[in-house]
Amino acid sequence: MAHQNEEKYSKAKDLFVKGGCTQAQCASLCSVSKQTVNKWARENSWSSLRASMHLSIDSLIPKILTEIDKQISAGTITADSMAKYCRQLRSLKEGALSIADYNQVMCKYIDFVLSLPLSKELTPELIKTINRTQSDFLRSLSID
Repeated sequence: MAHQNEEKYSKAKDLFVKGGCTQAQCASLCSVSKQTVNKWARENSWSSLRASMHLSIDSLIPKILTEIDKQISAGTITADSMAKYCRQLRSLKEGALSIADYNQVMCKYIDFVLSLPLSKELTPELIKTINRTQSDFLRSLSID
């Protein structure tokens, strides 16, 4: 992919996956054809990526809690539905990644980065920064 197309691809992907835009909107905003965006989305499973972002455990829990709050405020929640929501939340929390899971993935990532040849962009200082920010991230998880 040419450099300019890489930028358009990246922007279109972000708009679709993270921004919730339609493929037609992505095409218009990135100055590419609808067919091009459709091809990129199809070949790279953008719909699956979008769904996984919007249906993650971290995103579902607040949605469930918001729904519970609405029903409590409206006075429409029953003991049975409250029990079901509690089971759902407990089940989601049990399926959530632990700090050890995150740590394992980050260790594999840093091993991958270290296996790459050093270059102008990938310097020892950058690797140290990545490692430090990963540690900060893990510490932030243990505070929650």
